[in-house]
Amino acid sequence: RQPYPLTISAKEVCDMKAYPNPFEDNITVYYQAAKGNNELLLTDVLGRIIRRQNIEQSVESTTIWQFKALSKLPSGIYFIRLQNANGTQSVKVVK
Repeated sequence: RQPYPLTISAKEVCDMKAYPNPFEDNITVYYQAAKGNNELLLTDVLGRIIRRQNIEQSVESTTIWQFKALSKLPSGIYFIRLQNANGTQSVKVVK
C-alpha cells in the first residue's frame, strides 16, 4: 500500500516531471493536481495500463506520487499520464 501523496504548495504551477529517468525500481512523479479526481497511469508503448492510481485532492496543488516495485518490468519505453479537470499531460520514461 502506498502512502498518501505529498502536497507541496497550493496554486504552484508546474509541468509534470518524473525521475529518475531512466528508472529501475521506483519512479517519482511531480504534477499539478486539480481539485477532485486525478488519475495517474503508467502505460507501456502499446497503451496497456501497467499501474493506475486515482487520487482525490481537496485543493489544487503541486503533488508528488511514487510508483514503487517496478523492478520486474522489462526494459523499454513507458509513459506516465495524468488526467484531471485541468486536462491530460504525459511524460515518457525509460527502464
